[in-house]
Amino acid sequence: MYFGGNVGVSFGTHLTSIELSPLVGYRFTDRFSAGPGITYIYLSDKLRGYTTNIYGGRLFANYFITDNIFARSEWEALSLEKLGVADDSREWISNLFLGGGYFL
Repeated sequence: MYFGGNVGVSFGTHLTSIELSPLVGYRFTDRFSAGPGITYIYLSDKLRGYTTNIYGGRLFANYFITDNIFARSEWEALSLEKLGVADDSREWISNLFLGGGYFL
């Protein structure tokens, strides 16, 4: 089992962004690992006058082609506030990421 994720902080004149996205993975074989993660993003845009919270989860899988090169797939679903509507309704947006990387 392994733990990882992302932490991001960005401050600008008008925009503030904070992201926390931890994940946990399990190595099923020497070459294949997968697991879940959660995501939370805080955005504040002073120029447009809004603040929002985005949250959701993801599932990922890594396959090591060689000892250092891997392929990755990740599916993510995030809940966002609908902009420009009178109520506080939210919608779910799904994303599929496909790629790879080099492991040091």
